[in-house]
Amino acid sequence: MPIVVKDYTWEQTETETIITIPLKGVKTNKVDITLTDEYLKVNYPPYFFETLLYGLVDDKKSVANVGNGIVLMRLTKQGSGLWQDLHSVDFGNKEAMKQKREEAIQKMQEKSELMEKDRAEKKRAAEKYALNKQMNIEQDERKRIENQKQQERDQATRDLESWKEQQIQEAEKEKLKLLEEKKSHGRKTSTGKRERKTTRRQKEN
Repeated sequence: MPIVVKDYTWEQTETETIITIPLKGVKTNKVDITLTDEYLKVNYPPYFFETLLYGLVDDKKSVANVGNGIVLMRLTKQGSGLWQDLHSVDFGNKEAMKQKREEAIQKMQEKSELMEKDRAEKKRAAEKYALNKQMNIEQDERKRIENQKQQERDQATRDLESWKEQQIQEAEKEKLKLLEEKKSHGRKTSTGKRERKTTRRQKEN
């Protein structure tokens, strides 16, 4: 049977209410906390602490610290000012507590669903970012490879043009060489004919 914790303490400032609840030897991983803007329940079987708060709090800014044998609740008030009590005037009303308990459970479920949806959206956003980043990396790599191939093609074209120019120059040199050899051969042939004619004349005389 659940045991209601009564040996808690609380204090407050204009902006904050602090509640200290003893764990009574229960391990910290057994603690379950439900908090809305007006309802608080700390459950750690077989013990539990429950209250309907005197004033409204900001459950998003409020903080729970569990450790060192206690649960320390630091509740941020929605409006500044001192409370007359920790509990609402409806705290002892069973019907009111039941209703607030059910509302708290509903709010916690909705909050859990919103958090799960938010985590899912963040996960999708992270996956999309990672995918886009990977695609950009792959695109940059393709561009790098294509640029490298283009540079190789351009170099091959330059090498080919240089080779063609070299072949043309060598062909021109060979052509000039052949012309020179032909001219030289022609001069030698003319000289030989003149020498033969001179030799015949000398024999006839």
